[in-house]
Amino acid sequence: MLQRLIFCCLSFIYAAQAAFEIQSVAPAVIARGGIVSLYPGASNPAALVENRGFYCGLDYSNLYGIKNLKAWDLLLLHTNRSQTGVAFQINVLGNTIYQEKTFGLSYGRQLTKVLACGLTGNYYDLTISNYRHTGAWGLNCGAQFFPDSTLSFALLFQNVNAPQICGGRETLPQVFAFGWRWLPLKRGELSGEIFKDTRRPFIYRTGIRIEFLQCLYLLGGVQFNPDRLSGGLELNLSKIRLALAIQHHTTLPYTLYCGCSISI
Repeated sequence: MLQRLIFCCLSFIYAAQAAFEIQSVAPAVIARGGIVSLYPGASNPAALVENRGFYCGLDYSNLYGIKNLKAWDLLLLHTNRSQTGVAFQINVLGNTIYQEKTFGLSYGRQLTKVLACGLTGNYYDLTISNYRHTGAWGLNCGAQFFPDSTLSFALLFQNVNAPQICGGRETLPQVFAFGWRWLPLKRGELSGEIFKDTRRPFIYRTGIRIEFLQCLYLLGGVQFNPDRLSGGLELNLSKIRLALAIQHHTTLPYTLYCGCSISI
């Protein structure tokens, strides 16, 4: 009975986020409308160059308050002085009855002053109780452009090799995203993204980040098609960062996201 209930919940949520389509549970990403092409720790490997040194982050969420839809991710990232970054990331969704795991290894490099590129190799692992274990390999690629110090653009292509799972009966969604970020003020940032999944229409996202106090940032965002509102807080305490986000869904309950990270 519990297994059927989880399948029904996942089918219902498909209109928002389907299998292996949880792009991120990082509060700093979710709070800004869920933009995934711009920030380290999301989906674009080219964004790794924005980090400096070693970074370790852990994020968690109980999606829509549904007991058996827990999600978390772990990110280990290092970027050297030549602006070359490598990262290992684990994303997990579900429980012992139905569980999705994604293991990702990423490489990003600043090629010129205005261009950074990166690649990510993902292994998608699917476990369903009483069914055969299955998995697939996927390849992501991305780029970031920096025309000046206040403006940047990003391109992201996910699953460019069209990976298939469940014995080749299902093709995982391919994704294209175009993002932009503008810093009109020293303490303010505006961003936006056009996101296209092969299974769904275009999605439009926009976000804002404002430095409210010296170490406290306010975050907000909106997504259209499907419509969602989000907001959050980010607290920077020297090398430690704490973040909290809340996302509103039109038909399902609110979702809370929390995360912490350390930079060395």
